Amino acid sequence: MMYITNALKVMLAVFLIVGLLFLGGCSSEEGQVVQVARSQYIPIRVVAIFDKTGSAAEHGVPIVDSISLAPIVEYVLKNGGEVAIGTIESVSERPLLRLRVDVPPYPPADGSQSSQNVFLAAKEKKAYEKRFTSYQSLLKRWKDKNQLAMRGFWQSVRELLAMPAKESSTDVRNAVLRGNAFLSESDASWNGPTRKFAILCTDGEHNVKSQPTIVPVASTVYILVPGIRVGCLTSLNPIKFESLPSAIRYVITGKKPVPSTALLTQKGD
Repeated sequence: MMYITNALKVMLAVFLIVGLLFLGGCSSEEGQVVQVARSQYIPIRVVAIFDKTGSAAEHGVPIVDSISLAPIVEYVLKNGGEVAIGTIESVSERPLLRLRVDVPPYPPADGSQSSQNVFLAAKEKKAYEKRFTSYQSLLKRWKDKNQLAMRGFWQSVRELLAMPAKESSTDVRNAVLRGNAFLSESDASWNGPTRKFAILCTDGEHNVKSQPTIVPVASTVYILVPGIRVGCLTSLNPIKFESLPSAIRYVITGKKPVPSTALLTQKGD
C-alpha cells in the first residue's frame, strides 16, 4: 500500500511540474519565454519639390525655409523613412537632397512579466536585462549615425531653399519625374511597404520646350500647395492644401482638415 502511495506522489509531482511549465508560457530549450515583437514603426518616403521660378511668387506659391520641413524630419527620425528635397527651375536637373533613416531597433520583450513560473521568470528577467543592454548600445549607434547625417542634410537644405526664385521659365514636368524616380525605388530594404507622398509647391505652369509625360507612381499620395492652379499636374489627381504646414500635418497624421463649408453642412443636418 505504501508503494502505491509513493507512486502516486511521484505522478502528482510530475503533473505539478508540467502544469507550472505550461502556465509559464512556451519556452525555448534554455527555458526562455518566446515572444514575437510586432513592428511599432511606420516608415514614410516623402519627396518635397519647391518652385524656385519667378512665376511662383506671382501666383502665391509659399516661400519655404528649413523650419517648415522640421516636422517631417522629426517623424522620420522617430519612425524611420526617407525625405528628399528638390527644386523646380528653368531646367530641373538638380539631384535631390536625401536623408534616409532606417527603422529604429526594436526594444526587447520582457517575457518575465507573463510567466507565472517564478524560476522561469527569474531566468527570463536576467536574459531580458542582457538583451536590453545590447538594445541600448544598438540604439545609441543608430542615433549617433542619424544625427551626423541630419546635420549635413539640414545644411544642404538651407542652402538650397535660400536660392532666390528668379528663374524666367518653369520646368515642372522634369522635376516631378525626378521625384517619381525616387518614389519608384523598391521598398525591399525596408522589410515591408512604406507610405509614399509627394509634396509639390508650385503653380503647375510648365512653359519649357521639353514636355515629358507625367504618370503617377502607384500607392503615392500627391499633394499640391497652394492648390490654386493645377496646370500640368492634372494626371496626378493631387490633394490640394492652401498651406505647407497643413499639408505636412496630413502627411504625418493622415488626417486632412475638414473645410469650414463641410462643417457648416454637418451642423445644418
